[in-house]
Amino acid sequence: EKIEKMQDELESSGTLPTVEKIDQALELLRGIFISKKVPVEEQEKRYNRIFDETGTRDFFPSFKIPAL
Repeated sequence: EKIEKMQDELESSGTLPTVEKIDQALELLRGIFISKKVPVEEQEKRYNRIFDETGTRDFFPSFKIPAL
């Protein structure tokens, strides 16, 4: 729900997300992965896809896939 709200705000304002907003979204996603017990390999694939599709990998050089 929070991620959807963030997406709606960005779309309505027509702005790009800040690094802080992206970080917040990644933390929310992390919480979802933990609660659903998504395997680390799947998490890695999804995070990589997000970074690749958005071109934001360079903004998070120390990002590590959290273990369950």
